Amino acid sequence: MCGACRLNPGMVLMLTVTSVDWRQFYRSALHSAQEAAAHQTSRAACGFTNNVDIVIQVTPEALAPFRALPSAVLTGTLPQSLNTPLDLANALLYFARHGVGGELQIVNPALGAWIRAHFDGPTEIGGTGARAANAMACLGFETVMHVTGLSELEAEYHEPSGRLTIAFGGRLLPPVEAVRPGDEAMFHLIFEYQADVPLDFGVAVVVPSESNRIITYYDPLNLAVKLDADYLAAINEPANRIDRVLVSGFNQMERAEQAQARVTSLLAHIRRWRTRPILIHVELASILDPGIAETILGTLAPAVDSLGFNADEIPIVAEAVGLPAPQDIVDCLDVMARFKAQARLHRINLHTQLYCLSVIGGDPAAERQALLFASLVASTRALMGHYPSLSVLERVLNDHPVRAASQVYEARLASHCDLVDGIGHSEAGSVVYVPTLRVDHPVTTVGLGDTYTGALLSMLKPT
Repeated sequence: MCGACRLNPGMVLMLTVTSVDWRQFYRSALHSAQEAAAHQTSRAACGFTNNVDIVIQVTPEALAPFRALPSAVLTGTLPQSLNTPLDLANALLYFARHGVGGELQIVNPALGAWIRAHFDGPTEIGGTGARAANAMACLGFETVMHVTGLSELEAEYHEPSGRLTIAFGGRLLPPVEAVRPGDEAMFHLIFEYQADVPLDFGVAVVVPSESNRIITYYDPLNLAVKLDADYLAAINEPANRIDRVLVSGFNQMERAEQAQARVTSLLAHIRRWRTRPILIHVELASILDPGIAETILGTLAPAVDSLGFNADEIPIVAEAVGLPAPQDIVDCLDVMARFKAQARLHRINLHTQLYCLSVIGGDPAAERQALLFASLVASTRALMGHYPSLSVLERVLNDHPVRAASQVYEARLASHCDLVDGIGHSEAGSVVYVPTLRVDHPVTTVGLGDTYTGALLSMLKPT
């Protein structure tokens, strides 16, 4: 949860605003997901970028290389990109001090080599589309995944049941059968820090208020985001039964004109897919280039059904509709409602550490079920450190209550849009709110938004 969406602590609100037993609602959502997995008649397609993540824990001991830097130049000022170890140190100091996450491109490959020489951690599959596809497959849902490249190393990391497939030569194959000889794995280096753990940078000791992660990457392959023809054709093939498509990854591109070319190409395919019922969801992700933000929000979003983003990204949406960065959950709702109307979206969704919030044109009860399930799956990954199966989710519900702090947000919405049991109304459509489960000490914060997106896509239906 970013500071931009926190309520004023001095605001006095009535906290009893709903009769709902949220834990029981979570159980109902889990039951719906179990039924959906058991009787699925279609699959989702997840694109576009994929890579290998190296997850580095930012501990007091791990900061030793930064404490050797000259103290006069370590200011905690956020750089636009990463060229030197000093840039990285300033970025980590900035993010940890503010308790937020983000993404930064490594522009100097020598820095990537320096990081690999000084830090280490476990490896796993990365990329929004790849993570979402793996989450869905672990939950029992069928999916096909786009790959910008598929090395033998990456293929081994994917969920092995056969529910996750790659389009190759007119067929859908398990990743290990679709390896592209000669492809090189692209590594993203993720620095993860934990709340309440003091971090000594030499010039300052920072105690993060929230657990979060910083994604860094030197990745020429995914900066290009070449659209795979086999994947695009597979979506258009009726026999593959694809009725939901995730679009992500354009945020990583280097140049706005390159992103515009990719989006223009994709729009032609979207028009062909629209000959049958299909839901297309765009996950925003962090965008460093304003021109790329304009391409995604101004050109791509009006051509799709659904847009999702996290609390760190809502200022990008606010800027697109001429509003300041939100300071309150009602401000967030106003930004979402205005963008939904401007882009003529069917639904728009914000997911944070404390709550999930949607404005939709469809069935609010079904949307509430989808948000609850997605939140449950993401919370379970945070607790376990890996993608969960359906069978473990009930245990998490028994052991972890809804965050009590989220009542304040629920009360604020209740006074603004007649919210009852998580469902309210606005001029832009139905408002749907659900609180998240309390996870005090997450095993990981990496991939939670992507896991959430995959679980959400499992439950969404074409409009």
